[in-house]
Amino acid sequence: MRRLLFAEFNTVYRKPKLYVLLAILIVAFALGVVIDHFVGGDMWGYQMIDIFYPFLAIILVTDITHKEYKFHTMKNLIGSGFSRKQIYFGKLIVTLGSSFAFLLVAEILKIVYAIINNHLATKIYPVAEIVDTIRCLGMFTIIFIISVLIVSDGLSLFASFVYGVLFNPIFSLAAIPLQISDKVASIIKAALLISTDAYLKIERNPKTAAITSAKIIPSGIIWCVVGIAVAVGLLILGYEVFKRKEFK
Repeated sequence: MRRLLFAEFNTVYRKPKLYVLLAILIVAFALGVVIDHFVGGDMWGYQMIDIFYPFLAIILVTDITHKEYKFHTMKNLIGSGFSRKQIYFGKLIVTLGSSFAFLLVAEILKIVYAIINNHLATKIYPVAEIVDTIRCLGMFTIIFIISVLIVSDGLSLFASFVYGVLFNPIFSLAAIPLQISDKVASIIKAALLISTDAYLKIERNPKTAAITSAKIIPSGIIWCVVGIAVAVGLLILGYEVFKRKEFK
């Protein structure tokens, strides 16, 4: 397992793709800072991070899990002495590690942005950020399962985008004609780990839309726990499918 992890992490951190994606995130953040400078307010820096981070991280996750399918080396990896359990959970560890690296960079950029705008004390919410980090890692666990079970590279990427990025606004829009209340909709999205609405109470400046406070809603965290439990259950189910999967 250690040899597999070393090889996987080495592949990820030696390939330019990780650094290109991180560079895109930093450029998007810088663009947000420039927009704020000319337009006024303190919203776009945060918004650019939140908009670009999921897209870029999903591209990285699907690349990590799909390179064996892309280059038809899965049978070679299995035949080299690694068990399917080692391959499955080894790639999961690398996926979450790489996703956490993206999260860390995003958080550092948010801190830098708070310093630039002289409101570090009021803009960083440690408990809220920890809860959201756990949610994001759970979400990327499900994206990992999608990627590892769908052999088609394009279909896997599309399914991951639908779940990780598009399903949140699509569900919000669909809830309107279905007459689902905002509270119920946010609870469902929190249980699916695609939104923090149900367990973070966020207040914004009505003029700039900048976040002025964010508090944990204790009862809502239950739905985050439900989401994590679902992710763990899917992870086990995904392994059972992967264990029996045929590779050409």
